[in-house]
Amino acid sequence: MLARLRGQDLDSAQHARLKPNLSEELMRLSRAPTEEVLDSLGSSLDGLAAGEAERRLETSGPNLLTRKRQQSIVQELMGR
Repeated sequence: MLARLRGQDLDSAQHARLKPNLSEELMRLSRAPTEEVLDSLGSSLDGLAAGEAERRLETSGPNLLTRKRQQSIVQELMGR
């Protein structure tokens, strides 16, 4: 399952259909040997090959998490 999903953008309907299967796959992989997990992710103990890393960067963008900045209670009370 993960091998099929790598590099694909899913819309919300596709995500909803795959979510139960993905949960099962993640549970299976949590018990699988390391090499099997790495293989299913297209990786290795040494990490991604340079070409694969470039391809993923192009298709998925940088591996960044964004954090929504929340207003403090003082800012909220001041109307900012």
